[in-house]
Amino acid sequence: MNLRLTRAALRNYLQPTLVRENLLAISSAIFSLLVALRFPAERRFVQIHGLAEMFHHGLSAFVMTWWMVALFAPSCVTRHYWRQVTTEVSMAVPGLIDAEHGAIVTVLLLVGLALAMPLLALGGPVIGSLAIATLPMIGGLSSPQATGHSRRKRLLLILVLLPLSLLFLVPNSMAWLLFAPPWVTVPVLLATSAVIVARLRYVPAQARLDVESSEQRQDLRAGQSTGTPNRGVVAATWKLLCWQPRRWRDDPLPRTLMTPFGPCGWVLNSAIFLGFMIGAGVLAREFHEPLRRALHRSVMMAIAELPIFAIMSTGKWLLSRSDWPFLYLAGRNGTRNGFTRALFQAHRRNGIQLAGSVALVIFLTLIAFIKGPLSDALEASVSAAALVFGLSYVVAAPLLWSEIGGKGMNFALNAVAGMSAVMTFATGFASHGLQVWLLPVSVVIAAVALGFEPVLARRLAQMDWTFETDPMVP
Repeated sequence: MNLRLTRAALRNYLQPTLVRENLLAISSAIFSLLVALRFPAERRFVQIHGLAEMFHHGLSAFVMTWWMVALFAPSCVTRHYWRQVTTEVSMAVPGLIDAEHGAIVTVLLLVGLALAMPLLALGGPVIGSLAIATLPMIGGLSSPQATGHSRRKRLLLILVLLPLSLLFLVPNSMAWLLFAPPWVTVPVLLATSAVIVARLRYVPAQARLDVESSEQRQDLRAGQSTGTPNRGVVAATWKLLCWQPRRWRDDPLPRTLMTPFGPCGWVLNSAIFLGFMIGAGVLAREFHEPLRRALHRSVMMAIAELPIFAIMSTGKWLLSRSDWPFLYLAGRNGTRNGFTRALFQAHRRNGIQLAGSVALVIFLTLIAFIKGPLSDALEASVSAAALVFGLSYVVAAPLLWSEIGGKGMNFALNAVAGMSAVMTFATGFASHGLQVWLLPVSVVIAAVALGFEPVLARRLAQMDWTFETDPMVP
């Protein structure tokens, strides 16, 4: 490794180029500030109840906020890394890719130490805190382009990632890992570190071959009549999941607003996510709780986390605008105002589908697992639907101020909206039982969002839609 090139690559992480056109920079800064503001109150809580209770007493605001930092901060710096190594210049300069790899590994080491500092300050063990701090990094290393990894290496990385993902998603698993003996925490720390180093390796020659083979497969599929089964039960099921009214499919809208599934497909997606979270929660809690109590608490936590899954999937259409000028010129919406109204109508339609699927899945889950009053289950599911629908518009809030902060602010507010939905629903139902204020507040949020839709559409019509080529939109 060329140390001179590595030092030069490291200096780039201290330059404005790190945050320039980096959608995750603002998110990292916002959630880091929230962690700093929340830390004094969390320290007082830990002094009274202990550090383990911070993970066990429900959806802790501090744990969730720290978790968002642990997701976004590594993703922010690796986005810059992939932007550097996938350029033609990096391939032309001998040793530059290796230097960039050494620089990003060094930076991520410092990021991991910084992420572990709050846990260490709260009294967490050193190795356990470092192991937990490195876990979220494995979720933010993906490249938007081919990296040149062999199929065997990709399969090996997946096999290592699967068990680590369980620890990554369930707060109780985090608490177990934090206080686990060294013979557990050291292998986890070494495994995550090895995955990080391996996933960041870039092989240009093999990457080009992977891109060419991928394009050939796409051309081959495009020449075929359809890629879906054409007969039998599988075909009927697939058709049901993808069914949408014909007008929805024929609208000339950006690809980020064209959903592959219809209402039934969204219900199945929500159910799969909820089932996975419940199963992971039960498995984690079984170490120290009876099965019935573990199931109850896991169900309540899973339905509280479902809104963030829904909201985070609705805002991508404002982050990728490369095809807007073409669709506007070739579309049938007339004026720019007509086109932006069509965009927000599609967003509203997707929001209604997602909100409806979330409400139905939560209602059926509460009926099946939580033997409470039917009216409470109905009110909780309607509240969740209203929260998901209303807060899905927060991604467009910067349009009111000429999109201050750029698309990075759109992405950051979408993440804040998802976390706000989780905390609101957890406080109003999942952690403390159904509260009388939950439904009115949720309905007001949905009504305000719907009322602002025409204003947001007009503001978007007045802005420039530049031709974009950046493939790094998350």
